Amino acid sequence: MRIHKWIAAVVVTMIFLNLPGYSEDLSEYYGFDEMEIVKLDWGIKGLQISDFNGDKRNDIAIVNNLKARIEILLQKKEIGPDETEFADPEDEDINLINVPSRFKRESVAVSQKISSFVCSDLNSDGMVDLAFYGTPEGLYIILQKEDESKKQDRLSWRSRKKIKIDDGLLNNNALACADLNNDGKDDLALAGRDAVYIILQKKDGTLAEPVKYPTSVRTLAVMVGDLNGDKVNDLVLITNDSEKRVHVRFGLVAGQLGPQERFFIEQPWALKFADIDGNRGDEILTVDAISNRLGCYKFASGDNDSDDWPMLYYRLASAEGSEMRDLVIGDIDGDGLDDVVISEPVLPNLYCINNMQTLVW
Repeated sequence: MRIHKWIAAVVVTMIFLNLPGYSEDLSEYYGFDEMEIVKLDWGIKGLQISDFNGDKRNDIAIVNNLKARIEILLQKKEIGPDETEFADPEDEDINLINVPSRFKRESVAVSQKISSFVCSDLNSDGMVDLAFYGTPEGLYIILQKEDESKKQDRLSWRSRKKIKIDDGLLNNNALACADLNNDGKDDLALAGRDAVYIILQKKDGTLAEPVKYPTSVRTLAVMVGDLNGDKVNDLVLITNDSEKRVHVRFGLVAGQLGPQERFFIEQPWALKFADIDGNRGDEILTVDAISNRLGCYKFASGDNDSDDWPMLYYRLASAEGSEMRDLVIGDIDGDGLDDVVISEPVLPNLYCINNMQTLVW
């Protein structure tokens, strides 16, 4: 596997929101509706989107360490009054105004401080479960109860299971969930101090004991994507390797992970995988921490002597505090193509780069 350098021609659109004197309504161009605000708490983290109750509507789960729980916002059929719960109905504030809300709130109490959090079907029963790594150190699994959820018309959870791993990293990106052995069942990958742990889901829906794969450098984040376009997930490690930060174990059709390979990438502040060109394989999109540019990378097979493989660089304005930038992928103009959105909270700007699919290799 070699690295291929891309040449690209793209159409770029920049949108600056909240700038002084700028008042044009962008919703008429991009189909945005009014912003909906859900009030939670300071310090929430680990945002996940999934259909928890099987009604074919996406719901939201997010970690609330301040109140020691996982907040789950179930999307309702239609927007209605906010359903705030009180332990004692007599304690309800008579002056409380329940504003219209799209979500019904539920929560899962936890006694651990959660560092990384994922949601998926972890026992093959068709229901979305919860997994997180936290302190006291361990990997925790919380499975849904199908029968109880149907009876109570609310989510119900089984007793949590702890998988003993005491050297997992305490950061947001240390845990990933995806099919890692090509059997159609979601598995877990956890970054440790000097290794990566793989926890496979067995045929009967139970989780196997973690298998430890030592690493030669410190892993900073674990991600999953199909980088070589073979429709088999690859395990991607973002490391502190000073020469080549991206380490990849390519998934094999037989169900194993291949040997670890190293690739060069600029030091990223934000990193996402997405298929933005419509061809086989995910691209890697990053905001470079040094040059403040958007970079897009793609793996390609074949012989190539170059280890410098950016597809495109696009210069972004920089300001003090630019390390707070974030990057997301999504179709923002309704044309069915993934676009790139980058936040700049200090200026403040929002950069939107529209995918016109005019890429030329």
